[in-house]
Amino acid sequence: MSTFLLFLSSFGLISFISQQAEIGRYKAPFIFCCSVSLVLFFFALFDLLSLGLIFATALGCFLAILQIIRIVRNPKSLNIPYSDVLIVVPFIVFYIAVAKDFKFLIWDEFSFWASSTKIIYETNALFKSDSPIFLKSYPPIQQLFQYYFVKQTFWSEKNVLYAQTFWVLSSILCVVGSIVKRPLNVSLTFIIATSFLYFFNYSYSTIYSDQLLGVCFAACLALAYSQLKKITTVIVFFIAIAALALIKEIAILLAIVAFGVFYVSYFLENQSSNNSLKARLLYPTIVALLGFAATLGVLKSWSWYVAKIQATRDVVIPNFSIFTEPALSKRLSLTTSEFFTRVLKPGFLSITDRWSIASPSLMFLLIIFILLSVAVVLIKPRILRTKLVWTLAIIFVGALGYLAALFLSYLVFFTEYEGIRLASFERYFSSYILAWMLLLFAFLCSAIDELKTKSLVTVHAAVGLFICLLVPSVFFKEVKLIEAGGEAYQLRQRTESFADKVKKYIQPNEKVYFIAQNSNGLERIMFYYAMLPYTSSMSWCWSIGKKYYEGDVWSCDVNLPSLLDGYEYLAVYRGDEKLWQSGGTLFDKDSTKNGSPSLFRIIRTDGKIESFSRLE
Repeated sequence: MSTFLLFLSSFGLISFISQQAEIGRYKAPFIFCCSVSLVLFFFALFDLLSLGLIFATALGCFLAILQIIRIVRNPKSLNIPYSDVLIVVPFIVFYIAVAKDFKFLIWDEFSFWASSTKIIYETNALFKSDSPIFLKSYPPIQQLFQYYFVKQTFWSEKNVLYAQTFWVLSSILCVVGSIVKRPLNVSLTFIIATSFLYFFNYSYSTIYSDQLLGVCFAACLALAYSQLKKITTVIVFFIAIAALALIKEIAILLAIVAFGVFYVSYFLENQSSNNSLKARLLYPTIVALLGFAATLGVLKSWSWYVAKIQATRDVVIPNFSIFTEPALSKRLSLTTSEFFTRVLKPGFLSITDRWSIASPSLMFLLIIFILLSVAVVLIKPRILRTKLVWTLAIIFVGALGYLAALFLSYLVFFTEYEGIRLASFERYFSSYILAWMLLLFAFLCSAIDELKTKSLVTVHAAVGLFICLLVPSVFFKEVKLIEAGGEAYQLRQRTESFADKVKKYIQPNEKVYFIAQNSNGLERIMFYYAMLPYTSSMSWCWSIGKKYYEGDVWSCDVNLPSLLDGYEYLAVYRGDEKLWQSGGTLFDKDSTKNGSPSLFRIIRTDGKIESFSRLE
């Protein structure tokens, strides 16, 4: 029944949005994702998430009933082109492709993206001060849309993944539908563009925020560019920007770029020869400032909540004169050197290995995008060139600014270990490049709107074939099947089985400490995820004793009992002689002979650990 309500409410909301002036059916799914997420966000800030879900569902069902009545009374009101059936294909394909027993297997998904969704699902609330979650200050907007989707169906990681996929596909559709006008052209352009994620090592098999950030940014740019003399287009843009800003902390920089495009577009669309330049500038400036203030207000509301749960991160921006000191000047030198190496190094774009084609560097890719931007401007009618030139110029300047911001973050916010190595640099910057690529592709495809149907299909067939020859083979693999497998999948099954045994004993207010000797921590983070919403150890020390090898940064040479304050249970997934020696006589001899995962109750007298009593 709840699954039916999900379909009914979603249909009602999307139909209502699509019928508003200048929005239409191509932008509606994206605005639906943003609107539902924001509604749940504001309800959740006041611990009313369940009520927010009821409100969104009831409103959607009510609108759906009205829409059904309207269709029954006037069947011709649908008026949907046959070519729009093609748009549904990627949404269906990427749902069917996900295996029913799909499982997350990537470290970062366990440490935050999947774990945060799971705890919101289990508790029907945002994170609390005592919630067993890493990075409580991260905005949870994508998790709230996943909550809307999964809470009305049932918990499965396939459903969580598909909620994310639906938003990503809806964003791409919004980009294409905002710029390309002919329905058949929209459908074919959209289908081809769904493969672009894979050029940046993104995919539909993860719930990382980076690809969602990129496509939502692209959608915001497209909405900003397509501004008209309608209040609805302004409101829709503000809704999209608010959602974008809550995907990731750095998204505020992308929002600034989108506001730049919005300002230019709104100014050029609202010109009047009867008014002075000052008067023509004033109104767009007021509208843009109001929108930006509203966006900052949304971010401020999240900051208020983070402060409320005492999860504020102290970010100290140092005086850059300190980088003249010998120790820090070395870090600056190494980071700068690595930065230019990564910008100039071939391989930024992921291209199929079926052919001997060199993958371009980031620098070369930027040059290609500049040349494509010039081509886009030249093929457009003169009357449209001014707005297009300003838009593409702002995106280019924004790319340089975003690149500079990432460089500074590696100096200031990342650890030295991550900073000098530019950890995940390509993944972070690809969000911007993906958005730029989607916009350029949509602009180029819009130039063939006037072709006859046969010629249009022929051109897209040629473009589609070209993309198929270049896109990484993993795209075709995941179109057929997205599944979990390999050693990581088997490891997860074992850790989940162990967690299920622990859950038979642990109470909601109790905690368990996890140990896996000689491990990089993957077992620990999998166990942590499996135990949610119960609390398991989140500290670094899951492997006890001296280093197992020279590069072992995981093991802690500390006394085991010193780690167990506040814990009632000890879960030993993999023990060895180092662990038994660290525990000393607290372990009985029979326990140390057992090679399988073991659960111990920590026995205390007057607050002092007396022994570990084996339960499993």
